[in-house]
Amino acid sequence: AGSCPLMVAAEAFPLLDEVLAVLAPYLLIGLNYTLPVVLWYVCALEGHVGMDTFHASLFSKLTLFMIVQTFFVSAIAGTLLAELSSLVQEPLVKLQHILASSLPAQAVTFMGLIFVKCSYRLMMELLRPRSALQGWIRTWVGPRLTPEERAQDYYGLSPLIWVLRPYSSPGPLKYHILLPDLVLMFTVLFVYSVLSPIANLLLLPAFAFLNVAYRHQMIYVYDPSNDTGGQLWPQLANYLLVSLVIAQVTVLG
Repeated sequence: AGSCPLMVAAEAFPLLDEVLAVLAPYLLIGLNYTLPVVLWYVCALEGHVGMDTFHASLFSKLTLFMIVQTFFVSAIAGTLLAELSSLVQEPLVKLQHILASSLPAQAVTFMGLIFVKCSYRLMMELLRPRSALQGWIRTWVGPRLTPEERAQDYYGLSPLIWVLRPYSSPGPLKYHILLPDLVLMFTVLFVYSVLSPIANLLLLPAFAFLNVAYRHQMIYVYDPSNDTGGQLWPQLANYLLVSLVIAQVTVLG
């Protein structure tokens, strides 16, 4: 009587489990790409004095979400609930056991997540359909009598940069949006490089393609005059160390 509706549906339709397993990476990707908008408003309420601290706060929140929710919760949620009583008594020992027993079973899920995330990010970055749509709308909406007016943003609508150069620019690369995804990829790499060595074969071309794509974008597309005030690098280094600790704890278990 108290069964979950989703479990009842899975029992009635056995193929539903396979469909959900295939859709899981795409659902996580959709959640991850709507999250920056929500956290942007949260950071705006914090009252930062400059954009460098604002972006650092947004980067920190996004990275924590990637590590805690995307990596941990999706991997050990069921096991964590089953072992909740013993976890209260021996938290460190039990948490290490949960990590060691649950994370290896999620290797395929995270491989699919990384594949979908890299493919989607590369497609959106290189084709830039959102910028193209905004630019097309901007050509017909807003002040456009002079080249300077046509190069200005209008209520969030940016002009087409390849039409209006050198009047307009896409701005600097949004490192505070890109780096959390890289931290997640490094976390998956550190954890599964030993537990599931095939992860190395998947992440190697992923990093290679991202390197080529963003090298091109930084040279030919984005404004190179970017200054975060040294706010992002210390946090990035700390999160990478946390990823290494997670990998070591998992392997020790």
